[in-house]
Amino acid sequence: MRKHGAALAALGVAFGWLLCFDGPAALAQTAAPEARPQQETEAAAAAARAAAEARDSQVLQGPAVSFADVLKDPDNIDLNFRFARQKVAEGDLRGAASTLERILLVQPNLGQIRLLYAIVLFRLDNAQEAEREFRTVLEQPVSPDVKAEVERYLQQIALRNRTTRFNASLGVGMDFNTNRDAAPRFKQRLFADIPLNARGGRNDIGTLALASIGLRHDLGYQDRHELLASTSLYYANQNEVDNQDLRAFSAEAGAALRLAAFDLTPTVTWQRVQLANEPFLDSKGLKLLAEKKLDGKTDIYGSFWAQTQDYQRANVSPTAPNRNGPRYDFDFGFNYILNPTMKLGLNFNHTEKYARTNFDSYAGNEVTGSHTWLLGRGQFLLSSLAIGRDIYVEADPFVSSLTRRDTNVRARATYGTPLENVAELAGYKLPEYVADLTLTGTLEGFWANSTVQNFTYRNYKLQTLLTKRFDF
Repeated sequence: MRKHGAALAALGVAFGWLLCFDGPAALAQTAAPEARPQQETEAAAAAARAAAEARDSQVLQGPAVSFADVLKDPDNIDLNFRFARQKVAEGDLRGAASTLERILLVQPNLGQIRLLYAIVLFRLDNAQEAEREFRTVLEQPVSPDVKAEVERYLQQIALRNRTTRFNASLGVGMDFNTNRDAAPRFKQRLFADIPLNARGGRNDIGTLALASIGLRHDLGYQDRHELLASTSLYYANQNEVDNQDLRAFSAEAGAALRLAAFDLTPTVTWQRVQLANEPFLDSKGLKLLAEKKLDGKTDIYGSFWAQTQDYQRANVSPTAPNRNGPRYDFDFGFNYILNPTMKLGLNFNHTEKYARTNFDSYAGNEVTGSHTWLLGRGQFLLSSLAIGRDIYVEADPFVSSLTRRDTNVRARATYGTPLENVAELAGYKLPEYVADLTLTGTLEGFWANSTVQNFTYRNYKLQTLLTKRFDF
């Protein structure tokens, strides 16, 4: 009886897998939906940083000047100013401050010079001196645009001087995918090496919303150690492929420690993901991030993230609990300011996933190159290319005798602009409280190739998002 029971159980599992290959569970495993909230949240954060850099860069734009040019005409105030502005854009704040101080000793009433000097002091975290210089600028006749810029910096200084600071962001948009259900490219799925016809490959339109709130609390030390905490919410609703509807809530808390050698940020993390309105994943983890600025142009970082992942059995993914177990991520990378309007980034990620079943356990490596381009008038272009390789521990007997080896390529480009630029093209003047909204458009291509044809597929995505940031 035990033998018959075991045989029936095995047959039942096999039948379940057979159903999965032409149903939602195959989608859940192939498309890795739990990765999407983190990917989109990180992409939105990168766009927010680029929007802030693009807004600030408007003060810094101008023709390039070399130190040799300054030496040829050292008393030329305009030449020195352009040189200082270029140093700021390149990240050499102390060099810019020295040049601006030299100019102000000769001509203390130059408002444009003093404004840039105040901005440099602000970026050097010398808030007290920066506030004094900004208020000196306001004592002189200035244009409405300069006055608005100065008042914006004074508001940031007031926020920075608070012991506890909050920030929040909200984004809403839509996306279109050509292969939302991640159907295999060859329209077949293997079951025990037997090819079966696979439905799917549907394009779909979805709505998207992201929200986050964070706080930073200054501990009162001279080195500005801080406690920090944040939460984020991700919502994606598909029009047709309902089993790819996603809800994700995450939280993180820890400290930012300004050490002599580098900045260290240890945090604890938690995430809950719902797929098709059913519980799908709970994860708890510990993350450690180390960062260091090597010079005005280069910063490097490294991080380690250990998680326990608990997948839930549900109609949309009955085999998901096979993936239960720890996951470890190691990241190393750097960012380099190429010139006043361009920045390059390179990141290497190594992942170790230990699942309940060996055929769901894998080791992965991924290299991502990124490029930030500030286009003027608050506009920016972000582009990235990621190439990854995942190697699984052993073959899945219910799928194929071949051990799974995946090679994934993701190319992404995002253009962003303040909403006021769009309004100006239409001849409208927006109120100040909506003028700083950022409108982004993203085009992404994803190509997955595998030794097991079930996991070879393509998807192209077009996305638009409208976001706003709040600091209080």
